[in-house]
Amino acid sequence: VPARRAIGSRNVQDPLDELTYYHSTPRTRRLLAQLSATYQFSDALSLTLRGSREVADAHELSYSPENYAPAVPKVAQTGTATTSNHSWVATAALRYQHTFADRHALTGTLTYLRQQYERTLDSRTQTLYTLSGFRFEEKLNYPIHSPSASFVYTYDGRYEVQGSLRAEMVFGPGNFADNYRLLPGGQL
Repeated sequence: VPARRAIGSRNVQDPLDELTYYHSTPRTRRLLAQLSATYQFSDALSLTLRGSREVADAHELSYSPENYAPAVPKVAQTGTATTSNHSWVATAALRYQHTFADRHALTGTLTYLRQQYERTLDSRTQTLYTLSGFRFEEKLNYPIHSPSASFVYTYDGRYEVQGSLRAEMVFGPGNFADNYRLLPGGQL
């Protein structure tokens, strides 16, 4: 039996009476698949590929008994709400790491990330006399592209300099970046 969550503003002392008054039963299904592979070209150079796909679906049934609205007796209300979230992410990273003369360590990484998502919400409420509802859909038609570069230089294992530059771009029709941001970073 799925768990029930009582909702409402009635001041009821008996928890079983509260569940009878109004309840909803949510059910969630989630699938997450991830894949990662690394190829080592040499001791200093490697390529890593990662991908993930997530699908989350939630469905909620709600019920109000006949005595829910005393002014209109024997009217039962039922409702359903379904929401879906689908997303996927792909990443490729090329990494160079080498130590020179036992004192100078250098690491450089080039990364490309692509992500896309889609969300929907469908809600319906029905009574003996009415049927109402709404639908909301959000879809990223053009994926987010996020290339980045970073470097780390370490001297003698004690002093370190880090720098990075990341861009986030959404390409629209005609392959021009409709929306983009540059995000630089640094640290000593």
